[in-house]
Amino acid sequence: MRYKVGDRIGDYSITGHLGSGASGDVFRVEHAITNRVEALKVLYATASTDRAERILREAKLQARLNHPNIVAVHNAFWWNGDLALVMELVDGQSLKQAMANGPLEAATVLHYARQILRGLAHAHKRGVIHRDVSPANILITGKGLVKLTDFGLAKERAGPSITQAGVLMGSVFYTSPEQVRSSAEVDYRTDLYSCGAVLYELYTGAKPFDGGNVFELMLAQAESKPVAPSTRYPALPARLDGVLLKALEKEPGARYGAALEFLAALEAASAPRWKTPAYAAAGFVAVAAIMGGLTLNPQPQAEAAPVPPPPMPKVAIVDPPFPRPPLSIPAAPEALPAAVPLLPPAPAVAGAPYQAPPPAMTADPPLPPQRRGFLRGIVRRRNIVRKD
Repeated sequence: MRYKVGDRIGDYSITGHLGSGASGDVFRVEHAITNRVEALKVLYATASTDRAERILREAKLQARLNHPNIVAVHNAFWWNGDLALVMELVDGQSLKQAMANGPLEAATVLHYARQILRGLAHAHKRGVIHRDVSPANILITGKGLVKLTDFGLAKERAGPSITQAGVLMGSVFYTSPEQVRSSAEVDYRTDLYSCGAVLYELYTGAKPFDGGNVFELMLAQAESKPVAPSTRYPALPARLDGVLLKALEKEPGARYGAALEFLAALEAASAPRWKTPAYAAAGFVAVAAIMGGLTLNPQPQAEAAPVPPPPMPKVAIVDPPFPRPPLSIPAAPEALPAAVPLLPPAPAVAGAPYQAPPPAMTADPPLPPQRRGFLRGIVRRRNIVRKD
């Protein structure tokens, strides 16, 4: 290890050592300006051109991916001939360390499998093949979040092959048969094989293949068929055997066509048996309720008779306690009386002639004068003009 706690690499101060690998070390660092805590992976460069090219390619490919289940690469720079990758700090442990603590429950394995396959689906959609999916390269946070890391062996789908023929790279326990045969035409299905080998071990506690040495193990990966998972772990549902064995097929064409297809088959096999008919019945009831007119009983039902309205309550008529007065109608008179004058005639005054009242008293009272307004004046002038 070239660096230790307290050293400074660029603008980052080393505060802890997280792990070591074949190509370098990973440190916990703190930025001198922002004080943000991150992970710094130092890849020790050599004189080999292939190695330098592979290191640079790792930084570019992993920086292209942005997914919650993939460790993000924030920055990269050279320092004293070494390439430093500034990455997201994952506070947790690797899946390899979690497996060392004992077997995992089936629900926990399914929870991890969902996140691993979703992260791989994101990488495959962008043309990136990991090629080294193993428990050591899968990180688990304290809250159960899975992060794929170490894309050092990653390859672009249309990019050149950098791995030399005859040189096996990656963990041999999880390497696909096409990688064992040093095939340069590997595609995303090699990640599905490695993921199937990891899940096989998580479910059963044993690896799909094991051997006394590397050569025997490579030969088993290329030619032998794995034992059914339920044979190694009887508590495992037999429905998972076909799912995991299909992911471990020797020929890539016999495996799943995509990571999400693998995930769908895994979830279907992991669901309890009662859920499938229950979900189907619930779906049928929901569709019948939405469409209307559908009924669970195929026989036609008779129409119900109309319900008669409730009878009106009877009200008893009771005579009042006091006697009713007799109804009397007066008889019509035989002859109507003559019209009675309203006012008596004026008495006649002897010797004085009759004088009529003055016109002022008999004329209608004059109307009060009306106030002329602006509009009334305009209308009046307009009427005068019309008359003229």
